[in-house]
This record gives sequence, structure tokens and C-alpha cells, in this order.
Amino acid sequence: NFPPSSLLAPASSPGAMDSRASGRIAKLDEVLRQVPYQYQNKARLRSDVAALLQSCNTLQPQTGTFSGSGRTVTLFYLYGVLPITYNGNTYNIPVTMYFDPPYPKQPPRCFVTPTNGMALKPQHAHVDGGGMVYVPYLSNWSESSSTVPELVRILTSTFSASPPVHSTN
Repeated sequence: NFPPSSLLAPASSPGAMDSRASGRIAKLDEVLRQVPYQYQNKARLRSDVAALLQSCNTLQPQTGTFSGSGRTVTLFYLYGVLPITYNGNTYNIPVTMYFDPPYPKQPPRCFVTPTNGMALKPQHAHVDGGGMVYVPYLSNWSESSSTVPELVRILTSTFSASPPVHSTN
């Protein structure tokens, strides 16, 4: 379910990065056409996620239908990995960020989503046993001043200091 490793490769030149970024923005627009009317501020959602996709090539936009408590909803989300550096090595932390229809009035719900061969670290300071991420930036989210690129920067920094997953191999 995660992007192929080719998406994780650095761009060979600034021009290559621009064309890849425009491809990611085109995919974003395609995905946003599937987002239901309940999203009151699609323009802000597009603007915020497009700003992130300009520089981040490891997260992909998607919609999914989820059912529970007798109802079904279609949600916009980003999935992929956040590359971190820990003890001099680079690791990819798998994440999913759900944007509920009130966005940007409420922050995205962020989860660490371990893949085969990894597990959540028990009692992690910022990730609960279900993978939900808790950082002050999310709890202090401001519709007017908080941004998705800044959230991703904070998550990357937080996870670099203390990775939320470990290998089970």
C-alpha cells in the first residue's frame, strides 16, 4: 500500500522535481474530485496539501470509504512514509493522515501504520497503542495559522528523536 521506492528517490535535478511535483498535484486534483460535499473548505484542503506535495514526495493523496456506528463516510487522506534520521541511519515511518470534513477547523488525525516486519513501540510518548499520534501542534491546531507542511516537519522531527516503531525481524 505504500509508494514504490522510485517515489522515495531524490530528484536528479530541480526540473525533475518540478515535473514530479506537478504530477503529484494532478493526482491531488483527481482525488479531490472524489471528496464528498461535506468538505466545506475544499479550496483550503487543496492549498494546504498542494503546498506539502511541492516538497514531500513520500505521501500520496487518496480517498477511502469507512463504515462504523451505522454510517458510512468518504474521507480524504494522505498515506506513505516520513523519512527520518535516527542514530545516523535513515528510516521510513509509515503514516496515514486523515482529513475529516471540518478541516481546517479541526486538525488532521495522524496515525503511524506499521507494515509487515515492524510494530509500534509500547508506551511511546507521542503515539498510542492504536497508532494515533499526539503532539502539541495537533492539540493546539489553529485554523488560521497551522499548516500541513509544518505538521509534517514536526512529526518528522519528533519521530527522528524517538522512532515510534521497531523492527520485529
